[in-house]
Amino acid sequence: PKAKIARKLRQKLYQKGFDLDKYGYLIDTALNDVEVDETTLLKKRISALQSKYDVQIISEKQKLIQKLMREGFPYDLIKTHLQ
Repeated sequence: PKAKIARKLRQKLYQKGFDLDKYGYLIDTALNDVEVDETTLLKKRISALQSKYDVQIISEKQKLIQKLMREGFPYDLIKTHLQ
């Protein structure tokens, strides 16, 4: 997902000593030009994780949602595909 890529790039720039206020916009500009179908990525990731999490159990569903959000998927998109 774009959010995860942006976060990693910002961390790398920060670790290398770049000023994020000055160079952070470059990441946003570059990622706006990249087309990423997050819906397809999310569907593939959910199908890969279905064996680990039983979405019929609320606590398991919450764990799956949290995992997917840590991976950079937006909450609204996750909720749409888990209902």
